[in-house]
Amino acid sequence: MTDREIKAKLMRRIYATSNKLGWDYSKLHEMMIVWKFGQDPHLTKMSLFQMREVIAHLIKCSRPASYQFDEQGKYMFHLVQIIGWDMKRLNRFLVKKYHKTHWNLLTSSERRGVINMLTRYEEQGKRETGKRKQEKGKTEKRKKGNQDHSGDSRSVRTKSQDNHRNRLRGRNEK
Repeated sequence: MTDREIKAKLMRRIYATSNKLGWDYSKLHEMMIVWKFGQDPHLTKMSLFQMREVIAHLIKCSRPASYQFDEQGKYMFHLVQIIGWDMKRLNRFLVKKYHKTHWNLLTSSERRGVINMLTRYEEQGKRETGKRKQEKGKTEKRKKGNQDHSGDSRSVRTKSQDNHRNRLRGRNEK
């Protein structure tokens, strides 16, 4: 293959990868400026080495955020997704709490601390979800209980209320 054919193949790959990211030519051009390929970068004027660098940047952009982490970091990323945080929020937390800008910069004890905190948030979210389901079930039972009295709007006594009344009556009878 000649250099011209290789360049054409690399250009097709660059355009295909940028299209997968949803970028048009102007967005690709902006990103090449950000990646420091000059103020007016053109693929036709680039060397093979520079074109391969552009492809490497595009591949890096197309990877999911979890790809940047080790096994412990992937677990942390999973917890972050479960509790509904985004990476910006996690990074703000890391900077505020540990004064570090990325997961890979944390020590092992700091990583444990982050995972423990995220696990507590996850458990707290599960408990709140469970409470909401219980409350929803109780209101549905109350609605059903009120309907059992043929339209009567009396409130339905719970078992604990009945036990409490029986105890009071027993005390009064003695």
